[in-house]
Amino acid sequence: MPPGQLLLVAVFVIGTFIPAVLAYRFIAGWYGKRFGNVEPTSHQRRVSSLVGVGAALLTVLPLSLGQSSWEVYNQTWLVNVVMFTMALWLVSFWWYLGRSLSHYLALAAIALALGLASIGGLPLDTWPWHLREATLFLAVAFITCGLLDHRRLTRSLLSPGDPVGQES
Repeated sequence: MPPGQLLLVAVFVIGTFIPAVLAYRFIAGWYGKRFGNVEPTSHQRRVSSLVGVGAALLTVLPLSLGQSSWEVYNQTWLVNVVMFTMALWLVSFWWYLGRSLSHYLALAAIALALGLASIGGLPLDTWPWHLREATLFLAVAFITCGLLDHRRLTRSLLSPGDPVGQES
């Protein structure tokens, strides 16, 4: 990668990372003030760590192998494998969360459809396209899940000032 492109990538990553960290701190503070703090159990921390590492491997490994194939042979897999692994991860996460958050299944279905479309040759079978498709899907999935999870959580919890039994 030429130095100019590397600098552009670094500026982009830093320029998006800092606002993301600030947003995370703001959101975590808001939840803490409004609903108090909840500490996960050690089992929940272990499971979430395993899920995170598994999801990262299922995303990065196929992308890395696809990139290697693209750089060496100037071709990549005809299938965007990452879309299938993301669908698997979303279904697994839905199962782990208790099978009540249906938006995870809807996003898994979209990822599966995108993966099947890649088999049919709809998107270009180039590694840069597979990377763009996976990155865009991840961004949309994280934002969608974050907003819908937030909506579900805030509707199910009472704020400290709310009287108990307000809906009865």
